[in-house]
Amino acid sequence: TSNFTIEGWIKTTDASAKLFVWGSSTVNGHVYLGLNLGKLRLAYGDGIGIDQLDGLSTVSDNVWHHIAVVKSGTAVTFFLDGIQNGTGTTTRNPGSVTNSSIGGGLINGTLQGFTLGTIDEVRVWNVARTGTQIQNNKNCELNAQAGLVAAYHFNNGVANGNNTGFNILADASGNNQTGTLTNFALTGSTSNWTNSSSPASAEQYRSVASGDWGNLSTWEFFNGCTWQPALNTPNY
Repeated sequence: TSNFTIEGWIKTTDASAKLFVWGSSTVNGHVYLGLNLGKLRLAYGDGIGIDQLDGLSTVSDNVWHHIAVVKSGTAVTFFLDGIQNGTGTTTRNPGSVTNSSIGGGLINGTLQGFTLGTIDEVRVWNVARTGTQIQNNKNCELNAQAGLVAAYHFNNGVANGNNTGFNILADASGNNQTGTLTNFALTGSTSNWTNSSSPASAEQYRSVASGDWGNLSTWEFFNGCTWQPALNTPNY
């Protein structure tokens, strides 16, 4: 019932895609952010009924989009690519959550809604982020900070490679909300760790020593917003 913000990048042609689900075995006891008929939807249930709030614009156009929903009190606001894209209200109190999932989830007691598409940079906050904060940080890789409950960069595995057994999704929030990939092939260009072309995924490096790349301590990595020290050698 408290404030929250859920955001992430998605590229899909799936008009019913799910980004993030708080699942429950109780009918109408789930909460999810995803798409309905190609537009943003927050489904917010309390085990008795469910409020289905929708955004205004089509997202399922096979183009990378940043999507977000903010709940502040009873007010709900959608954002598409950093711009407000619909509002609504809900006074329901969610049922008990039994799991959290990305790209599908436990809805009405059944695992369903598996998304055909590519997902990147999913973040969950326990605060209502402002429109300015969403706009200014949508292209960034954010790490541990106040209010950030979970953050998934998806910078794992070898893109489109053989990642058999590599099914752990790291949480960058500092809260150890580690994810597990379930029923993924983990090989090939689908059902796997794959390439992302979302603005938040740009792998840009530079050397601060006048082009001298011989010392890793001079390398910096662009996280979508700022340059910061590179901790590891990049993959090319």
